[in-house]
Amino acid sequence: MLKRNLFLAVAVVATMSCSAFADFSSLANLLAEKGIISYGEAQTLSTESKEEARMKLASGKSELVPAWVQNMTFKGDVRIRTQMDWDASNQARLRERLRLRMGIETRPVEKVQVGFGLATGSLGVSGTSAKDAEASSTNHTFEYMNKSPLFVDYAYIQYDPVEWLAVRGGKVKSQTQVWNASDLLWDGDYNPDGLNATAKTELSENTKLSANAGWYTFGEGKQGKMLADLYIIQPVIEFKESNIKVKAGLAYQQFNFAGRTNAGTGLIKTYDFKVVNPSVSVDFANFINSLTLGIYGDYAQNIQKDLPQVGGKDAVTGYLAGIKFGHDKLDKLGTWQLKGMYRYLELYAIPEGLGDSDAYGGKAGKGCEIIATFGLTKALSFGIDYYQMTNIDGNVPKSLCQFDFVYKF
Repeated sequence: MLKRNLFLAVAVVATMSCSAFADFSSLANLLAEKGIISYGEAQTLSTESKEEARMKLASGKSELVPAWVQNMTFKGDVRIRTQMDWDASNQARLRERLRLRMGIETRPVEKVQVGFGLATGSLGVSGTSAKDAEASSTNHTFEYMNKSPLFVDYAYIQYDPVEWLAVRGGKVKSQTQVWNASDLLWDGDYNPDGLNATAKTELSENTKLSANAGWYTFGEGKQGKMLADLYIIQPVIEFKESNIKVKAGLAYQQFNFAGRTNAGTGLIKTYDFKVVNPSVSVDFANFINSLTLGIYGDYAQNIQKDLPQVGGKDAVTGYLAGIKFGHDKLDKLGTWQLKGMYRYLELYAIPEGLGDSDAYGGKAGKGCEIIATFGLTKALSFGIDYYQMTNIDGNVPKSLCQFDFVYKF
């Protein structure tokens, strides 16, 4: 259906545009036949008319094509991955995996944006229903030449009542619910279900202030119980001066799980989480020639009372500190970027499984991650991502290494 609709949109543009060009060309040729203009002038007018129409179409100002077609953007990526995992027994697990993501966004009318995306994933079964088996992953593992399922990854409507405010509803895109400097708290493949809003203003030429607020659901309310849900509020400030860019946010994320529907299953625990989460990133552009140096970090503190203890101590803290160095854009051969980070995540700092699913399986743990990415062409890159992690006590090590080819379109 997606392909059919895209073909229809392209056909509409082509038909209407060609019709207009043909009409003008016919008029120019008629004037030439009558001797009013020369055939050379007729050809020049026809060419100029076509070029003007193309420019209007590219800028979204064509009167011949519906606005929602002109405003449409289509993008996505394909990733081919080889992944190796080692557990405490040093037994390796080898998987070949695929990720496909694609999305469309358009503005059908003034102040409204609509978008949706599709992505691969893993198919699971719950009772008699098939569902997404792992919301924190868009990987398809090659097995018996099986076809990959394709899921609706996100789908939303955005309304901009005024220039400084955007309100969204649906299965909203990741990173619109909260800004974090890393994936300590939120795996990038999660696209929350609910409502959010972002307000922005400029305090000065170099300083921007924004705020994120949202409500998200984890299911339905039934059997006399309320649905499990989440509230987030976060102010963010951004400062840029010369080659230095600083961004900082302070989020409060309240997960209401206790006594709610499905408490104790998956992300939904039998107790609530009230997470205070400061985030910060500092980038130094052209630190050495065209290379950028960046430092970043996230911290999480669960202030919910009466939580279970681990080893006689509270286990409510998590943090990540990282550094990156290299080119901002990996758009040609010879460009590269290196990242290194250390993370520490206790059992009750955030709901288990919410953070990076590749870091100790998204569970409580500590350790290092190193990423090296190399540009090959404008849209193709190669990357290596290595995790060396253990549990908090340091006696159950796990390692993971991923080799990725990514093509963006």
